[in-house]
Amino acid sequence: PPHILHYRVRCRLAMTIRRAAARPAWLRRWLHAAAGLRHAEVISGNQQFPLISPQQVRQLLRQGAERHTADVAGWQVSVHCNQVPCNRPVEDRLAVSRLLIGPPVQSQDGPLLVGVFDGHAGPACANSVHLRLPDYLAVAMADPLRLHDIKVAGQALSLNIARLPHGPELEEELGRLHDQQLSAFTSETLSMSEPEPLGHRLREAMQRLDTDIGEAAQPRPGAAGLNRALLRVALSGCVGTVALLEPPDRLHVLHVGDCAAVLGRCHDQLWYAHKLTEEHRADNPAELERLMRSHPVSERDFLVRYDRLLGELMPLRAFGDIRYKWSADLLRTAGRLLQLPATYNPVPQYYYTPPYLTAEPDFATQQITGDDRFLILASDGLWDHLPPEDAVAIVGAAIDSGAFGIGGGGGSSGSDAEEVTESGRSGANLATLLVRAALGGQKRGDSEPSEAMITQLLSAPANVARYYRDDITVAVLLLH
Repeated sequence: PPHILHYRVRCRLAMTIRRAAARPAWLRRWLHAAAGLRHAEVISGNQQFPLISPQQVRQLLRQGAERHTADVAGWQVSVHCNQVPCNRPVEDRLAVSRLLIGPPVQSQDGPLLVGVFDGHAGPACANSVHLRLPDYLAVAMADPLRLHDIKVAGQALSLNIARLPHGPELEEELGRLHDQQLSAFTSETLSMSEPEPLGHRLREAMQRLDTDIGEAAQPRPGAAGLNRALLRVALSGCVGTVALLEPPDRLHVLHVGDCAAVLGRCHDQLWYAHKLTEEHRADNPAELERLMRSHPVSERDFLVRYDRLLGELMPLRAFGDIRYKWSADLLRTAGRLLQLPATYNPVPQYYYTPPYLTAEPDFATQQITGDDRFLILASDGLWDHLPPEDAVAIVGAAIDSGAFGIGGGGGSSGSDAEEVTESGRSGANLATLLVRAALGGQKRGDSEPSEAMITQLLSAPANVARYYRDDITVAVLLLH
């Protein structure tokens, strides 16, 4: 072929580069050096593969790009989305929903939800959470009288606006289970004598969904086996960050794991990044201390090993992942019903005082001011390559340039909103702009990302690419 991408990868380096602290700069230098090698030695031997064409690059960057507008009780919001997979199947999910909890004649003036979810050990948990969570949060936010009317009438609690990747609703069995569990949660919420503060209710709703996922997968007394569809959801896991825009001017953010939300502010014609979330990982001292306080002092030496929970799991908070939540006896029972090999222990090492993992979210709320121009939600596939300050500077420069047709909320909906010039540069979609910046090593002050780097990273086969990038899912919300 006319163009060959050459890699030389040592196995140890490949396994650690994804989480290296200096990875973005390291990766750029490494790729430039690697481009001159004659042969590819990829993980298990020699391998060569061709670079894709510029047209194929544009197609990969366009196929997950969408732009939607929403009127939130007179508050015009434009949502720019994109998803560029790496894993097969893609494990990230994105949801844009309207919570139908406004007054009966204005139910579609309810809050707008935008969430990014990053799955691991498969997409099952992320898929279930992104489909189910809007309803649980709607129950938590609804006025009790309005919630009672909705329950009696059997009305929907949320309306889907956009999802990435595109896919069906919950399977029939999971759909019935969702309706049953949501009805129970609604009844319990209505039975409360005094409503709790909003932040408490929203945190409880996220944890309730996680509890429902785990309880549905548990072995039943006398059962001959396990429901494998429910178990797939509970055994896999996901992290997520959710933004709720509540009219007239409130922004609520709920966060579990290592996705992130960043507010772009403009003051005196200068752009500033205001990070609204902190990663729930071992490199966050406050999060590490929270975990240590939750377990006996005698366990401190092995709670986190190699920057992972019990030496295995990177995020310290997540949905699903029942391997770190169920009792040891319950895990052994599940292993027996699944007829796992006798040599496989379903209980992690040093598993003494579960649960070790929680889906309790951080919660932040604030009033949107005139300086708050946009919000970026993204999975760590973006943030691994692009610091928040650079992301805000790049989007801010695009808005300032006026070249993107972005004035504060107009625009179309769907894939035709992604405009691409003949040179291949992104047009109207700010999420695509950030994806290109991350893949192409663009930083503040750079006029353009490296087209060569973008092509190299998108050309690598999935079994190679996953060592250098992850699924990337981005939503940019223009707030004015």
